[in-house]
Amino acid sequence: MKLIESIKQIITEASKKKILMDKIGFNEDNADLLDKLCGPLSVWMAKKMMEFQQYSSGRLGNQVKTGSELIDQMNNNGVLRMKQSSIQSIMDWVRVGLNGNLGEYKDLPFIDLVLHSKDWHDGLEIGQGDINYKEQNPTILDFTDENGNGFYWADLDTKNSDAECNRMGHCGRSSYGYLYSLRQNIPINDKYKLNKSVLTAAIGEDGILYQLKGVKNSKPKDEYHQYILPLFYVLGGEGEEDDYLIQGFGTEYASEQDFKLSDLPEQTIKELYQNRPELFSSRPMQRLLDKMGIIEMEPLPTGFSLEIKPEDFDDYIDGCTYNTYTNRTTGVKRRVSIFVEIMAGDAWDLWNQDGYEDFGSYFQYTIDQPTEDRLWDIVRRMAERDGIELDEDLNLEDSVKEVDDNWEIRNAIGGAINDADANDYVDYLQKQIESALEFYGNVYEFNDTGAKIQVELANLVDIDEGWVDEIFENHMNRDGKYDLEGIFNQLLNESHIDKPDFDPDDRWYPSPDDNIVNEYVNDRLNDINI
Repeated sequence: MKLIESIKQIITEASKKKILMDKIGFNEDNADLLDKLCGPLSVWMAKKMMEFQQYSSGRLGNQVKTGSELIDQMNNNGVLRMKQSSIQSIMDWVRVGLNGNLGEYKDLPFIDLVLHSKDWHDGLEIGQGDINYKEQNPTILDFTDENGNGFYWADLDTKNSDAECNRMGHCGRSSYGYLYSLRQNIPINDKYKLNKSVLTAAIGEDGILYQLKGVKNSKPKDEYHQYILPLFYVLGGEGEEDDYLIQGFGTEYASEQDFKLSDLPEQTIKELYQNRPELFSSRPMQRLLDKMGIIEMEPLPTGFSLEIKPEDFDDYIDGCTYNTYTNRTTGVKRRVSIFVEIMAGDAWDLWNQDGYEDFGSYFQYTIDQPTEDRLWDIVRRMAERDGIELDEDLNLEDSVKEVDDNWEIRNAIGGAINDADANDYVDYLQKQIESALEFYGNVYEFNDTGAKIQVELANLVDIDEGWVDEIFENHMNRDGKYDLEGIFNQLLNESHIDKPDFDPDDRWYPSPDDNIVNEYVNDRLNDINI
């Protein structure tokens, strides 16, 4: 919380990305994402996302992390990328709806900001266009007739257009792409024409089509496909051959409402694939072509090794409880997961038995000959020390009772048995944790430092579902490889994978090995001085 509060003091500094990395601790990818989406408000948004991460962890009953541990968690779990659409929605509302002035909304939590931005997006009115409008922007595709009536694509040469916002009833901006508007000239009479926008596309300098939507962020109607398809043949850059304006696909706000190649008729898709096969390199496009019988899709890589520390077990297993300890000197409270205690082998606290009185069972069933001989020796020396004459007919148990007025021997035996029971209980609990983790795959290493699991995603989700492809695409590294652990964490955090339960059987009772019990007894007997 101290780290979060300190953000208020540095929010006015110049280099937001540098602050995000050097002072807060975000990795470059997260800092770059916030900087691109939020600009001068990136540090403010970082504070909101840190609070949101803490809120989410607490609501799920997980450990609420702070400081550098919180930042490490956010750097690893992909929360910023998962919430990218919501962040984009908030920033559109702030920049356009609030004209950049946060005012009374500045201190609202992230969830409330999302709701306000959604209300704003839904409440935008659809503009009616302009009478006798003279296009000021370059036309890249012209479908108008000899009288100038009909459709054309205009290059707005900006990422933020108030005019497009008013015409279309959406925010009229993009964080990544320059805006292109499909506009229509409609004759009203011989004297007047109405010019209105019907589609808005956002295309980046990298050739990525980030958005293509209709009015109020609606999905483009089929009737506009004839004007969308030619966009994929427009040359960009220097106009060189194969240097196309659109070279791939990305996402921004409400991506489910964007135009997708899969919206086109099958024959049109086949023709586009023949002419522009590079547009179909993504996993969703490959699946589309596979369903159409055009290609045979390569299987997804789904296996990876997951390493988990005991303090993070509660992120992967439900049913964790927590104990709070207070430092008597400093008064500082420490909240500890039961998984951490189990893996550390804190046996006495976990077993927590008051004592052991069934000594007859030990002497009858458990004791071995060396320990029996040693106890007889201790008993005889105690009797000699205290002037006690032992009856030769007494067995060992009764002889112990005869000489052990201070319960030195019996406490040693009882304590040793409790120690053995406690360790047996810890072993049982550790096996329950390991069994829960085996839900995710083969646990090939499991000890007090944590667990290593060979995870097989195909056993956890149906990877043939189209929505899984999009998650894979969002976690592709710059070298073209999938971040399988990031994919796994997103599937887990979004509840596509149900966590296993930690649910020990209350009826379980320890049964330690006799050799271990006798070993513990002999250790305890070492403390008896005669």
